Amino acid sequence: MNQIKKTYRAKRSAAVLAGLLFGVAAAFTTQSAQALVIEGDYTVNVHSQDPGLVVQTSDIFDHNFTLDLELNVPQTVKLFRIWTDETTVNAGEDNVANPASVDWIFSSPVGSESSTGETHGGWRLFVFHYGEINWDNPTVITFDNGAELQITLTDRHFNKGLFGLKEGYRHGAKVKATFLLTKEGSYPIPEPATLALFGLGLLGLGLAVRANAKQASLRLVRARKQQRRPLS
Repeated sequence: MNQIKKTYRAKRSAAVLAGLLFGVAAAFTTQSAQALVIEGDYTVNVHSQDPGLVVQTSDIFDHNFTLDLELNVPQTVKLFRIWTDETTVNAGEDNVANPASVDWIFSSPVGSESSTGETHGGWRLFVFHYGEINWDNPTVITFDNGAELQITLTDRHFNKGLFGLKEGYRHGAKVKATFLLTKEGSYPIPEPATLALFGLGLLGLGLAVRANAKQASLRLVRARKQQRRPLS
């Protein structure tokens, strides 16, 4: 009876190990579905001299950042702060739109693009003054592996004040960026030499599992034969 239990345990262990080997092989040859890790950097560009509303920015989000994105699951970060040191919005100058942009450069996977928009000053009833940044349509980046990333930046008012602007950094606003992976790309295939070594390793483990199960079966057969021998 003990020999039968040992044989059963050996076969069960062999089955579990075979399952683990299959899982490892699948994980080695395929990447996690519907996910992408991206590494990149950004540069903010705004209007910084007269004429026009002079604005300044301070980066909040990390440079050389890494994001782990899932397909169709948005991820939002605080990207940078924007403000002006001007005290009023002058008609014919500060209310004229000037270009703004965020340049994106990704190193893994490789891709680059710019989010474009504009800054200007405005007012309501000539009493309530404010600075404003507006962005164009969401930016779509196609990487070298075929994946697609959509980046959406938030429109913001900043340095809002009564009868003029509340100048300075502390009256500014934070611009956020939302990253959305809209399409998966292809994944690199391991080099032939790596695949060969991995295959040999799997083959060796498979043979070891098979030999273990075979030895357990032989021991069971021998035990049964000994039980059937007549007593002398």
